Amino acid sequence: MQGFTDLALDTTDYNPRCVRRDISPYIPKKWFTTANLLNVTIGTASHTHRAFWIEIQGRYPDGFLGLHTSGHYTMGGDATDLYSSVNDPAFWLHHAMLDRVYWIWQTLHPEEANKVTGTLTLQDRPPTRNATVDEPLDLGVNGEAVRIRDVLDTLGGSPLCYVYV
Repeated sequence: MQGFTDLALDTTDYNPRCVRRDISPYIPKKWFTTANLLNVTIGTASHTHRAFWIEIQGRYPDGFLGLHTSGHYTMGGDATDLYSSVNDPAFWLHHAMLDRVYWIWQTLHPEEANKVTGTLTLQDRPPTRNATVDEPLDLGVNGEAVRIRDVLDTLGGSPLCYVYV
């Protein structure tokens, strides 16, 4: 009898498959709204980085998905899977939109623009300390590690310098 390790597939092997989607009209009508966008850019949730981030990511105990999560659940299918959502080309468009919302928020709230909020793990599982702007971002094979503070300013030149119009 073969052991489990003998049967395991090489996860780096070519594995073609179709992208799965299950577009939902319910979610954008409820959470992906103009009112929620205005709330995070100029409304109550825009005043601090923490309030902004909670509204973007969602308030799950309250049943509020937030702009980030609701985008994934609007697309459904692979977009709702933490590990395979990056395989859907719409993932990159969705995250580009979130980057633009973050840029808008930063330009409207420069006193908060260089702060970070949250813990080191997704939804604080397992529980970890709060992140700081001095945390390293390990870009792996795509580049050298940098600190969060080094990539917060989108207008300050190197390594980033871009404006949305």
